[in-house]
Amino acid sequence: MKRFALMLLLAAGIASATAADTQPVWEGANLLISQKGIAKRSVLLHSNGSFPKGAVLTSVLWRYELLSRNSTGLHASLCIPGQCVRLNGQNGSTEMFAGLSAETPFYLVFHVPGKGALRQPMRVTKYQLIVNYTKK
Repeated sequence: MKRFALMLLLAAGIASATAADTQPVWEGANLLISQKGIAKRSVLLHSNGSFPKGAVLTSVLWRYELLSRNSTGLHASLCIPGQCVRLNGQNGSTEMFAGLSAETPFYLVFHVPGKGALRQPMRVTKYQLIVNYTKK
C-alpha cells in the first residue's frame, strides 16, 4: 500500500505538507545522453534558503522520464557534493541522506558505460525530486 501511495504521489507531482514533515518539489528537464562513457549532470536542485533553520532531511523521492523506452545500460545516480547513490529505477526513494541539512543541494547524473556513440541517443525529458524534511 505504501508503494502504491508513493507511486500516486510521484505520478501526480503533488507536494503535501504537514506540521512535522514537508515536501518541496524540485524539477528539471531535457538531458541528452548520446555518448557512452560521458556522464550528463542535471542542474543543482536546491532550496535557495526556503527551509526553516535547523531542518534536516528524512528522505528523498525521485522520478525521471525518458523519451525512449529503451533505457538499456542507463545508469542514474542521485548526488550531493561528494557522495552519490545509484538509483535502482526510474522512481523510488532513499533515506541515504537522512540527517543532513535540508539546505543540501542535489543533482542527478546519467550515463551509459562504455565508449563511442549510442546508436539511439537517450533523452531524459523530465526529472523530479521531492525532499522530505523535519524541523528540529
